[in-house]
Amino acid sequence: MSDSKVNGKMDTDTSVNNQMMALRDTAMVNVTDKLTIYSGNTDSINIDAGEEIPENISYRSEDDSIAEVRKGYVVANREGETNIITSFSLAGKEMSFHTQITVLAGTVTVSSSELEVMEGTTKKLKTKLDKGVLSGVSYISDNTDVATVVNDGVDGIISGVSKGRATITVTANVSGSITVKEVIVTVSDFDKGDIPIQNPVQADNFKEEDDWQGSRVNFGRFEQDNRISNGKEPILWRVLEVEDNSVLLLAEYGLICKNIHETFEDFTWETSTLRNWLNTSFLDMAFTNQERKAILDSNIDTPDNIEWGTKGGGNTIDKVFLPSVQDVMNPAYGFPANMETSKARMLQCTAYARKNGGYINKDNGNTCWWLRSPGFHQKYADYVFTTGAITENYFIGRRYDAIRPAIRVDLSMVQIKPRQKTGENIYPYISLLPN
Repeated sequence: MSDSKVNGKMDTDTSVNNQMMALRDTAMVNVTDKLTIYSGNTDSINIDAGEEIPENISYRSEDDSIAEVRKGYVVANREGETNIITSFSLAGKEMSFHTQITVLAGTVTVSSSELEVMEGTTKKLKTKLDKGVLSGVSYISDNTDVATVVNDGVDGIISGVSKGRATITVTANVSGSITVKEVIVTVSDFDKGDIPIQNPVQADNFKEEDDWQGSRVNFGRFEQDNRISNGKEPILWRVLEVEDNSVLLLAEYGLICKNIHETFEDFTWETSTLRNWLNTSFLDMAFTNQERKAILDSNIDTPDNIEWGTKGGGNTIDKVFLPSVQDVMNPAYGFPANMETSKARMLQCTAYARKNGGYINKDNGNTCWWLRSPGFHQKYADYVFTTGAITENYFIGRRYDAIRPAIRVDLSMVQIKPRQKTGENIYPYISLLPN
């Protein structure tokens, strides 16, 4: 047999052996073959090569608009299907694998298909996505003479303007997938015998993702947008409780950031430097003389911390105060009865507070805020995290954190008027009764 024939057979055998070794090596490697992800979410492609370590890993998507890979994570951009090719070196051999990617949009729901609202009052329309991330939601009224609507994040605030019917068109964008829903709004005459506020929705069955639900009202003014030249802005309050002759209010935002007590020593609300500041400087800055007269002197009881044996201090008489841990765990006030993560307790602070020492969590945009209740040591106070969870172990000199004042207003001295039909103020406001 000639050398050429012998070499030819040897070359063929070598090629077959190489192919068989490549198949064997590939069989030893497991790479995720399918992924289903909701748009806006991420996942990862797993590579299992046993004891070997893949090198020079790279990814390529056949359609980046559907899904792409950033820093090793698959990012779902919009509804659809594509493939991602994962390539790497293993023991000196180059390998490539395909992963089928399916991106789903999730289901959009709106809290109601029909709403009734009184002239001059507001109601919130909530748009949710069961899975995935909302890219944006818009609201349009087909009859702004009857009802207007503005965005509040991804929710819509509907305001009754005059008696009649209007259709609100809700357009939700989920990474390019559009869902359109309609809500019929019926506006009735304003009942002058009823004030346009009410007690919050009971939070007995709230889950951590449930937001606070209730009335809001404007009263007083305080610097908030950090543009001093345009004057102070109206203070927005949550209505925690409506009684026959008074209403309990809690600031919607962190208005300023301060220590609850300026010196690191045993603390109670009674001796707190913040208590003094709220009832002097803040009271003077935020309210007129007549408005201050309408704010009741409240008998404030700060209970001891039974678990840790720390003292709440003596009762105080205050016009302005911080809520207690019992207040922000009270379902009647719209808060869940636990110390765990809760959207209802999450807080954002104003631009003015941020620019003057305020802390902002870069992941959720929220801030932490003080409660007046004692913590696990007499130098510690209860405190709400950016997640809405409550802790008892933050010392009073920790840093300047958000202050969320509470007040109780005498309803016999004021009238609560519906929002104006023009302007940006979408909530009712407290006005003093004429002399």
